[in-house]
Order: sequence, then C-alpha cells, then structure tokens
Amino acid sequence: MSDTVLGLVSTYGAPALFLALVAGAVGIPLPGTLLLLGAGSLVSSEDLDLWQVLIFGTCGAVLGDQLGYVLGRIGGVRIMHWLTRLTHGEDRVDRAQASVVRWGGGTIFITRWLVGPLGPWVNLSAGSLAYPWVRFLFWGILGEMVWVAMYVSLGRLFADRIEVLADLVGSVGWALASLAVAGLLAYLLYQYIRDLLHERNGGGQPPEVPSRR
Repeated sequence: MSDTVLGLVSTYGAPALFLALVAGAVGIPLPGTLLLLGAGSLVSSEDLDLWQVLIFGTCGAVLGDQLGYVLGRIGGVRIMHWLTRLTHGEDRVDRAQASVVRWGGGTIFITRWLVGPLGPWVNLSAGSLAYPWVRFLFWGILGEMVWVAMYVSLGRLFADRIEVLADLVGSVGWALASLAVAGLLAYLLYQYIRDLLHERNGGGQPPEVPSRR
C-alpha cells in the first residue's frame, strides 16, 4: 500500500498527499510519516513544490483531525464502542481517553507528531469527552505544522536514503509511543495510590511517620 500511495503522490502531487493525510488522521491505516518523507524527497528533486506540500499536508492532517473529533462528538460512546470492536483497539481508546482527561492540550499536541499511533483515538476521545473545540483546533494545528514541516525537511535532507530513514522513524516512533504509555500508566498508578491513601486518612493530610530516637 505504501508504494501505491507514494506513487499517487508522485503522480498527482500535493492534492493526493492532502487526501491521504485526511484519511490517515481519521484512522485509515496509511503511512502518513512515510508519505511526508517521500514528499520531501520529491521536493528535493524539484518534482513537487515545497510550499504546496507544506500547506496541503498541514491542511489535510488538520481536516482529518476535525473529522475524527466530530465523529466522537456526534457518535459519542456508541461510535467509540463500534470502532474498538472493529479494530480491537480497546487499549488504545483507554489510553487516549486517560491522556485527554489528564493532560488536555498537551496530549493533542504530542500525538500529532511524536506518538502518532494514538492520534486518531485522541481525536475521537476529545470529541466524545466534549473537549473544547477551539482548544482542540489550536493544539491540533500547532502539532500538525510541526509534524509536516519536520518530516518533509527530513525527506529533503535524506532524499537518497529515504527507505532507511523511514524504517528508523518507524522504529523510534513506536519506541517513543511505548515509553509514553509506560509513563502515563506510572503516573495514573501514582495518582490512584495517592487518592487511596488520602481516602483512608479521612481526607486529611497523610500521617507523619514517627521518627526513631
């Protein structure tokens, strides 16, 4: 599929990239990062215009984010349950919802460019949780601008080694995603233990440990 989509981008230019990134942001499994790297290499060979790639790429990713948000807002719990059954993504939905509740805009920004696999689920979760749309739009635009500019630039710089770079980005991306999830789980566990101790102490301050003399 990657070769086919890259071929379409090479043939039809920035509009094809726009449509592919819309679909990827909604949740269709398309290699968005690889497409941006490929587009960058095409910019390097002067087959595509840099500003068209940046504008069409960012607009496509942002539009896809908004569609995911609207689906979550309109469909709410029902569409979330349907999608999780269809894609077996229960764990990703749980992580996305917990992240939106805890970190809000920070989660939206980070999942645009650093931990992309959670991006579509964060979009749906933000909508289903009625996260303020203006904030969602702001953080989404900011994050997608970083994502598109960064990987198009890498594609231009390493046009002759695009396949090796794509493999490296994929490996590092999943590693960062795993680290982020591990950090989130550790933080949630800390919050749970702290709240549990707080309740056991009757809502007061934790008792001081007596010092030994």
